[in-house]
Amino acid sequence: MPSQPAFIERQAGSAGSRAGQVFPKICLAFLLYSLPVGRADTLPPEISPETNSEDSIVPLEPVLPSESPPTDEMLNSVEYADLVALPDPNVDDMPPLDGQEMELVDLPPEADDRMWRIRPIIAAGVTYDDNIFITNTNRVGDMIYNIDAGFSFELGDYRNRSENFLMLQYLASGIFFGKYTSQNSFDQQGSFLGQYRFEHLSVQLDSTYQYLNGAQRQVGSFTTRTLFNNKLKFLYPYSTKTDLDFELRQSANYYPQNLSSFFYEASTGFNYELFPKTKIGLQGILGYADVQDSPDMWYQTINTRASYLLTGKVAVKSSLGLQFNQYVSGGEPMRIIPVFSVGADYALFSKTNLRLLAYRNLQASPSIEGQDYIATGGEIGIDQNFSEKLVFGISSGYENDTYVANTEATDATRVDNFFYFRPKISYSFMKYVRSSVSYEYRANDSTLQQDTWFDNRWNLEVSSDF
Repeated sequence: MPSQPAFIERQAGSAGSRAGQVFPKICLAFLLYSLPVGRADTLPPEISPETNSEDSIVPLEPVLPSESPPTDEMLNSVEYADLVALPDPNVDDMPPLDGQEMELVDLPPEADDRMWRIRPIIAAGVTYDDNIFITNTNRVGDMIYNIDAGFSFELGDYRNRSENFLMLQYLASGIFFGKYTSQNSFDQQGSFLGQYRFEHLSVQLDSTYQYLNGAQRQVGSFTTRTLFNNKLKFLYPYSTKTDLDFELRQSANYYPQNLSSFFYEASTGFNYELFPKTKIGLQGILGYADVQDSPDMWYQTINTRASYLLTGKVAVKSSLGLQFNQYVSGGEPMRIIPVFSVGADYALFSKTNLRLLAYRNLQASPSIEGQDYIATGGEIGIDQNFSEKLVFGISSGYENDTYVANTEATDATRVDNFFYFRPKISYSFMKYVRSSVSYEYRANDSTLQQDTWFDNRWNLEVSSDF
């Protein structure tokens, strides 16, 4: 595993010096922009418990790809949290399918009155993949074993996440290949989420770290990557119907053998309660991207936001806007890209849940110099609870990746069409122990022959989350 100091010294040195000049300008510009012009002479009345909930102050955010495949827990969370970085299904990390994810889980009833707690996390699984290197020719299969162990520490109002709370989580995963033992790896994930609430203002810090090994679709082979994501949010209920938000974001995608990228953003916006269950809003984003072997880029995004929440029945949250990209140092002329994200969670029946996800955004290529790609995709999934212990789920998704040049000397011709199909059945045979069996078919059709491939994966997993 590459050390963090080495990572900073080799790849982030130049980005760090430029960020030292760029990021303060972004912060200052958006702080000035976010200052309210004119307000009531008196502060809003004391907020009731319903108005004081997370839903009333957390801003709607666009769906952005991440480095983990979507899980049922992530998609189901649309009913309870705003659309924050719901993942892009095109990334193929290990452990596959039903491995433990760095996500919040439902608490058992006996934990309702605890001020704090520590939860151990243990999982083990086996997967057979008939194309572990996602190649077009010379396809080889292998048995892959994963052993996961970690813990979660929760303090304060970690159930409702409305008042002060702190949540820490760490997960270590040992990945072992039956025949190709040189691909064995030790992956790590960590997360921090905390909030401090003043009388009206809430401040949140959200930070994640991932060290991952495995086949990555945009790279087209096995690769190692270290990912950092940090967010600092300020949430303020300006009135009983209007919420203001301001956020600073930083992310680093470090690929030792490929192309690394670094992003710095500031955003501000508001949400307005149009009807008791409906909110609308507006968001502005100013960002700076430093991508290895590509021109630096400034970008601005204007998003309209909307949400509809009917507790226990339906939740829909969406963001629609335009992104303006300006490349510097010999890059392409300004590019304007429509972007959007839509997430929905609908309870068809008492034990049947339907999930929908759609998105479009611009991403930096980790494998091709001087190119980005526009990702447009979606997923549909359904869960059926046959009993309290037995759950069947099925999901399918598609993504189109159209590569675009960011330098005048580059000719971008690559287009990928990725499809997957995932049925899964899980059974809880003890109080804290769950087993699952799943299958996944994946296929990538690319204009580059070497990036066209398909594979099948079968997975058996047993996990325990106390």
